[in-house]
Amino acid sequence: MTPRFDWSHYMTLAKQLASCSPQDPIAEAKQRSAISRAYYSVFIPARAHSYREHPLLQSDKRHKSVINHFKKNSVDEIRRRIGKQLNRLRLWRNRADYEDKVPNLAWRADSAVNLADETAKLIGRL
Repeated sequence: MTPRFDWSHYMTLAKQLASCSPQDPIAEAKQRSAISRAYYSVFIPARAHSYREHPLLQSDKRHKSVINHFKKNSVDEIRRRIGKQLNRLRLWRNRADYEDKVPNLAWRADSAVNLADETAKLIGRL
């Protein structure tokens, strides 16, 4: 049996991508990818956690439902913070993945990595 994928490896990759040199000819692609990988490094563990708490959510794999599980459907401040941070990371990921121009991309890539790292620690506290 193949072991399960360790989603924290996406965080390792995101950090490597975000720290690229501005002179790198594919720096923009690396920074965009860093944002995306940072998001998925925490979204998938958050999704798994929400499924354990509410198995019915498994039929609804949309990102928004997982984010709302934490952000809107909880009175616990840590969970609400996780939801807010996931939402911010998702917005940044959508912009990086779908828009032709992303202002302050290098800053956004570094910020996404830092925010995802903090979010992972909060998820670990649940």
